[in-house]
Amino acid sequence: MQPIQFFAARAEDGVLLPGATVHVYSSGTSILTALFSDAEATVPLANPTHADASARVFFYAKERRIDVSIGYGGYVAPLLKDIVTTDPEDILNVVVEAADRAEIASSQAQLSAGIFATTALGLAGTVSGKYFSVPTADNNEYLILYQNSSGVAIEVKRYPSAAAVSGVTSRVASIEPPVKSLSIQVGKNLYNNATQVAGGSFNTTTGGDTAPGGSWYRSEYIPVAAGATYKFSLAAVPAAANMAYAFYTAAKAFISGAGGANSVSAPAGAAYLRVSFNWAGPITAIVAADALPGQYVPYRLEMNGNSSEAGLYIGKDLLSKTLVETGSAIVAGLSPQLDYVTERHASFIDTPSNLFDYRARIIGKNISSTNGLEVNVEGWWATGLFPLLMTVRLTDQQQSHQPSTSCPSRSSVHKV
Repeated sequence: MQPIQFFAARAEDGVLLPGATVHVYSSGTSILTALFSDAEATVPLANPTHADASARVFFYAKERRIDVSIGYGGYVAPLLKDIVTTDPEDILNVVVEAADRAEIASSQAQLSAGIFATTALGLAGTVSGKYFSVPTADNNEYLILYQNSSGVAIEVKRYPSAAAVSGVTSRVASIEPPVKSLSIQVGKNLYNNATQVAGGSFNTTTGGDTAPGGSWYRSEYIPVAAGATYKFSLAAVPAAANMAYAFYTAAKAFISGAGGANSVSAPAGAAYLRVSFNWAGPITAIVAADALPGQYVPYRLEMNGNSSEAGLYIGKDLLSKTLVETGSAIVAGLSPQLDYVTERHASFIDTPSNLFDYRARIIGKNISSTNGLEVNVEGWWATGLFPLLMTVRLTDQQQSHQPSTSCPSRSSVHKV
């Protein structure tokens, strides 16, 4: 069996649903199927089961095809239909074993014709069309199978010795297994611009929302772990002077809150965090566990597996290929967040003529037109160095530039 794992989310907007109730049925029926928490199916799991505090759902099922229903309070997500649970490796093993049995049966039938000391004795002891075997002196082999073809010994195959088989087995055992399971998780930045509330904050004493107004932006409930450290950044600088935060239980009951912090530890019982930033322009906030990234990264989903190549960015095509056997409706549930990431990067990725890479921009920096050095200025973005030809004209919404020589160039823009 292969593990089935995903994040419970609302199909309409992709908002995660921690603690959601998950019913798993035999496909096309209303019969709840048996669930397990281990691949050997020795530890039963309740059905319906529930998403954890991070909205993650994980189980094994013996049923080859299942339907999944996700519910949260009064909300019921569209039914995820006909999800395949069979591990492709198990199917391959069954096919290989069947082929091996057929070959063994054929070989046994051929060997039953007899073993002779030499090919000459084998030819003498069989009629044309029949098979015989002769021992070999090679340490990696023990028999050579021949067919008597009108008095001529035609070699058919050679059988390996026990030593040869043992050597191959030991080498196979040392090979690192391939990735068999993949999981989807939120990336480094936990602050989702797509779901923030503009002009809103909350009371750090009660945790309740404040009336809309001003230049504050409020996050949705962000899943956190009690005892973990969370750090904040706004426009690539520490956010203490322009932020507030509040922690809540799994039932979203207020625990504690304060303002003016760059780093906080989640208190005991905390399952959610909300943050609010006071900023005049578009928010480029980061909320990250343990440590802040070196530069701004947007909220996005990432894919991790049991290999060294973890943390891959998920584009729509890659996600679809990964989850095609786990239900197309799961992809639909994640689409709003993926659309947001795609929109933020499309102008650079899809338009070869645009040299401004949004993902690599340097926030809060302006490039001096006098000496080319970086200047700290809020509300500006700077690029890295990129090569230009002599005839290239650089154009932004404010002005255009014509380099006089072939040289690397940098540019900065005011984000309004």
